[in-house]
Amino acid sequence: MTGFINLYKEKGLTSFQNIKKLSMLLGNVKVGHTGTLDPLAEGVLPVCVGEATKLSSYVMAEDKDYVAGIILGYRTDSYDITGKVLQKGVDRVPTIDEIKNIIDKMIGIIELDIPAFSAVNINGERAYKFAREGVIDSAGIRVSRIYKMDLMDYDYPNLIIAVSVEKGTYVRSIVNKIGVMLGTFAVMSSL
Repeated sequence: MTGFINLYKEKGLTSFQNIKKLSMLLGNVKVGHTGTLDPLAEGVLPVCVGEATKLSSYVMAEDKDYVAGIILGYRTDSYDITGKVLQKGVDRVPTIDEIKNIIDKMIGIIELDIPAFSAVNINGERAYKFAREGVIDSAGIRVSRIYKMDLMDYDYPNLIIAVSVEKGTYVRSIVNKIGVMLGTFAVMSSL
């Protein structure tokens, strides 16, 4: 069997766990995903099957579109709701105009913190290993490109954004930066 499958990635499972289940269902054929999604993420995960796995790097090079849920008011070590709370924001309710202004400022090339709880390699090891051991609280900075970002809904403390980014951009990092720029902190609640 050779080709591509648009797999619905379940929330709570890693991309690897999802493709491992698929491989077993298909009779242990070779499969590969075209991008790592956080366990919190759910939605379409393109999967290469059989000889199509040789094409995965081409699919991975493409830009990505996401819809992210955000909760304002606190910051975690993972930049999402699964992490340990590090700071609470002031009891300030940003206006919709403030949020739109921050979003507009983020369009283009931007420096974003890489979450310590990420799969980035540091000295041959995954960053999340060092984060779990308490060795690091940041995995560095990455220059990313945000092509488009729109505010879809806002009902304090919750907001939803749609974002188009280049490959390798951590949406959690975008959310974290929004919170810092608003002065309220923020975490990703869904993706």
